[in-house]
Amino acid sequence: MSPEEKDRLWIASMEFCRKAFSCHQMPERSLTWRGYQLPLCARCTGLLAGHLAGIAAGLTCTIRPRTALLMLPLAVDALAQEADIAPSTNARRVVTGVLYGYAHAALAVSLIKRGIQRFALSFSRLVAYN
Repeated sequence: MSPEEKDRLWIASMEFCRKAFSCHQMPERSLTWRGYQLPLCARCTGLLAGHLAGIAAGLTCTIRPRTALLMLPLAVDALAQEADIAPSTNARRVVTGVLYGYAHAALAVSLIKRGIQRFALSFSRLVAYN
C-alpha cells in the first residue's frame, strides 16, 4: 500500500470514528501506531475493547450485579482529571475504559438475556395452560 493510500485510509477511519463513536480524538489523549494516531482516543479504545469482551461474557457467563463496581474507576479518574486533582494518562484511560465498557456491556447483555428467558418461560406456561 502506498503512503498516499495509507493516508487516505487513515483520514477515512478518523472521520468514521468521529461520527460513529462521537470521539473527540484529541492527539494528546490518543494512542499512536506506526506514526498514525488511532481513530479513537485512549478511553474510547478501552471502552470499545471492554464492550466487546463484555458482550462475549454476558452471553456465556453469569454476570453478578457487583460487576457494576468496575464502572467506578473511570468515574474517579475522569472526576480527578476534571478537578485538576490528578492528571490522567493514556494507560489509565485505556484500563478504566476497558473496565467500564466490560461492566456496561456484560450487565446490559445479562439483563436482556434474563428478560428473554423470563418471557420464554411465561410464554411456555401460557401455551401449556391453553
